[in-house]
Amino acid sequence: PKSQEDLERLSPVSELGRATSVNNQIESFYQSLYQNTPIMMHSIGRDGRLLSVNQTWLETLGYEWHEVIGRKSVDFLTPSSRSIVEGQYMRQLEANGLVENLELEFVKKSGEILNVRLSAKGLFDSKGDLEYRFAVMVDETEFAHSHRELEVLQSLLEKAPDHVLRLDHEGRIQYINKLLPGFTEDSVIGHSIYEFVESEYVQAWRDAIEHVIETGESRVVESK
Repeated sequence: PKSQEDLERLSPVSELGRATSVNNQIESFYQSLYQNTPIMMHSIGRDGRLLSVNQTWLETLGYEWHEVIGRKSVDFLTPSSRSIVEGQYMRQLEANGLVENLELEFVKKSGEILNVRLSAKGLFDSKGDLEYRFAVMVDETEFAHSHRELEVLQSLLEKAPDHVLRLDHEGRIQYINKLLPGFTEDSVIGHSIYEFVESEYVQAWRDAIEHVIETGESRVVESK
């Protein structure tokens, strides 16, 4: 068996950094999965403000990226649905970390009402407080078809040969499709990506994340 010294020399931190370095073609493929899958997706921070939305979300509701990022997610709901989210939804998410098939009404930029089913996953900090939410929403009329699409997307991510991560605007890991040996979900989810990147590459990661937040465009980062 390997000693602690041997394990340290193997540097799983460096391995994680290398595993997240992908070429342009692969990175573009994963970005396309999130942006172009026919399901609305968004992530929300502790304060209830939108951290990210995918292209389908924008196109379906008729907004531009800069019009929604940083706004409260409930701003895009009817008053009755807002009450549901602030009450039943939050209670269930804080208690179970999961909400499935909640019927809500979104308001498009045009004023048209869109009936959706929303499912959400909550991520908690070390104190057990709800820190992030990731949600998917499907049009009621396309629910069955979109549910199958979501299962396909999840399967693709789980079987992907590379590591796929979702980060918030501060670089904290919200999702990873698979863990390296020696890591647990608790030791990765909610932690800063910079903890797993060698110091000389940290600024490149910071610059890339800032670029994505400001423009919505993807960027490849190579690191160790």
